[in-house]
Amino acid sequence: MLQEVEDYFAKWGVQGTINLGQQFGHLIMLMTGRCLLGKEVRESMLDEFFTLYHEMADNGTHLFSMLYPYAPTFANYRRNRARNKLSEMLVEIVRLRRRSNQVEKDVLQSLIDSKYKDGRPTTESEITGLMIALIMAAKQSCSATITWTGVRFLTNPRWLALAIEEQKEIINKKGNYIDYNTLLEMDNLHRCIKETLRMHPRHQC
Repeated sequence: MLQEVEDYFAKWGVQGTINLGQQFGHLIMLMTGRCLLGKEVRESMLDEFFTLYHEMADNGTHLFSMLYPYAPTFANYRRNRARNKLSEMLVEIVRLRRRSNQVEKDVLQSLIDSKYKDGRPTTESEITGLMIALIMAAKQSCSATITWTGVRFLTNPRWLALAIEEQKEIINKKGNYIDYNTLLEMDNLHRCIKETLRMHPRHQC
């Protein structure tokens, strides 16, 4: 994830105007592709995958589609078509890895290797369903939280300055090494994120 973030922001200029929601949404997409789906999607089919994902999510989260998921509407048809194509892409990756005994360090691999208590391996259908659910949870909630946190920082310069100073101090202390434990030491940042979630709960974003 760190590599994705560094590569992404390295392309930014010193100043300019951006749409926080769009930019952070795209960053989450890149991180999701790397950590959840793996290199096959990240390196060769990321744009196609997330185009289908957005088609599925945009057509499947309307109130009517939620109340009547099997109604013969164009929205439900587009949702189902995108969902089926996503499943086909994931199943192809799962089968390729199993045939070649290829092992990667991502969430998809963890699901491929997972088994039930009785020893039964997780099926292709179960793997694809879980992956799509994880992607929806990660992208929707993380994108909204990051965007609102950014907005709140920009409208509260004092807390933004404190968070930046804290990050510099902790990262310098760690010799510019960043991992999960390093992030856990950033108390000011955590408090700001928690306050953002209190002010803007996920269901309102």
